[in-house]
Amino acid sequence: MTIEQLEFFKEAVKQPTFLDAAETLHISQSSLSKQIQKMEQELGVSLFDRTGRKAKLTPAGEYFYREILPFIGQYHQIVRGLSQFRDMSSLKIGTLPILALYHLDSALKQFMSLHPEISCTICEAEEEQLMRDFSDGLYDLIIARETMFNSSHYCVFPIAQDELIAALSASHPLAGRRNIRLKELSGENFILMNPYTSIYQSSIRELKKAGINFHLLRTARAESILSSVAIGEGVSLLARKNFEVFRHADVIPVSLDPPVRLTAVAAYRPDSPRCRELAELKNFFSGRK
Repeated sequence: MTIEQLEFFKEAVKQPTFLDAAETLHISQSSLSKQIQKMEQELGVSLFDRTGRKAKLTPAGEYFYREILPFIGQYHQIVRGLSQFRDMSSLKIGTLPILALYHLDSALKQFMSLHPEISCTICEAEEEQLMRDFSDGLYDLIIARETMFNSSHYCVFPIAQDELIAALSASHPLAGRRNIRLKELSGENFILMNPYTSIYQSSIRELKKAGINFHLLRTARAESILSSVAIGEGVSLLARKNFEVFRHADVIPVSLDPPVRLTAVAAYRPDSPRCRELAELKNFFSGRK
């Protein structure tokens, strides 16, 4: 049994359904179910009662959950403690899956060629996992959205700019406009990015801020969203760069008024033991503007 399987089980207990847990973990529901079934086979007990409409913990599952929580906490504490023994010249970088979107993969490659004495290990994760691992000390620096931090606790600097746009069917009455206010989309059916993404969080925040009535039809990946918007099933909010990657001939991007900036930033702790390497990286990105 692996620590990853224990984390999967923990998330399955925390979330209302296996589907919610799978989306939070950024895996498929079938993969989550298979991992839990493997655990049950190894333990020789059923952890979930699946006879009802919703799976619930068995008495064995409740006992197992109580016992693993302190173990998982101890594991993460040990990982944090080990950070002091890592190679001081190697930067551990965690990032949202946005490197290719903003050409940051090539930028990091250029940085390492300019500084051969500094190696970088890069790992992609979605928002919740990324922040948890950063808190556990697994990363020296993370690349994420500006809205994910309280900047007073971290050294934060911008590395890429983007904006939230409305994605409308070419036949939508507002598709010919240069920009629109979110209030003009009141009552629309929205198809948004999956809940574990930072774009989903930004979209929900802006819709609530606008105070409009909207129906969240479903969540999906960008390619599926654009196909649905193209046939008039609903509208969406996407990062402009994301739209440009998956553009669809029958979907029109329309700017928002006022604009909603999506700034990609890098963040690290001010007391990091790798301050020299991080300062070099910060100077490199500052020089690219």
